[in-house]
Amino acid sequence: QPHRIDIPGIREADYEVPSSVLSIDGRLHMVFTTGSDGFGPEAKVQMRRSVMAVSDDDGRTWDNLYTLSQADGDDFTNTRFINVAMLRQSAGVEVTHLPEAVRHDPVFVWGTGEYRKSRVYLAVAAADQLDQPGSLHYWVGLGGDGLPQWSSEEADASPIFDAAFTGEVSAIYLPQIQRYAITYVIESPDVSERGTFLRFTENPWRGYGAPQKIFDPWRDRGYTEFMHVSDSFGRLDNVYDPGREFTWGG
Repeated sequence: QPHRIDIPGIREADYEVPSSVLSIDGRLHMVFTTGSDGFGPEAKVQMRRSVMAVSDDDGRTWDNLYTLSQADGDDFTNTRFINVAMLRQSAGVEVTHLPEAVRHDPVFVWGTGEYRKSRVYLAVAAADQLDQPGSLHYWVGLGGDGLPQWSSEEADASPIFDAAFTGEVSAIYLPQIQRYAITYVIESPDVSERGTFLRFTENPWRGYGAPQKIFDPWRDRGYTEFMHVSDSFGRLDNVYDPGREFTWGG
């Protein structure tokens, strides 16, 4: 029997959805996006804020622990972790290159800020500290010695690789090939560049390979079949809501 996700103080309007969930010793940790203007004609922003929620009863009830990331009104300059992917994993990682507080049990967090207008960022926390605000350490780049540098300030975070206009992101570790696989959605203003992309890396903080486009909305018949093409291109399909003829399907 499915249970509705009900987080105290959080509404569930358009674009207000779970982003990532991680089980740590039987306790579910979920990042939930909120603060959206929704779909209306006056809507400017989808997802201004993310919160960390936890459940000790397999998702039947949830507690709202803290705000993970939040825009300053409509300003996303220092906002990096609205949509996230969390992964508890130390295989293949030289833990001495991580902040000392997280080396015993790291959780990597990939994130994006303004919805589908962001780059991808990286943070790390200790699994037993993820319940606490301020537990994330943000990747700010590589030092002159080639080692990762970390900051306690979200505003210091740097993009982990070059990919603009990203939104949703996902991560998994594949022990068969000893690589991390990162997927992400790009919704560029140039419609020919949109799609879902995949990158592999041996290490979360460097060495990401070239992107592979694993879903192209034109090539793979997303557009016109189940994703709406804006009527600015002419009427090519009927998969849209009334009044949204000029809004691209995502």
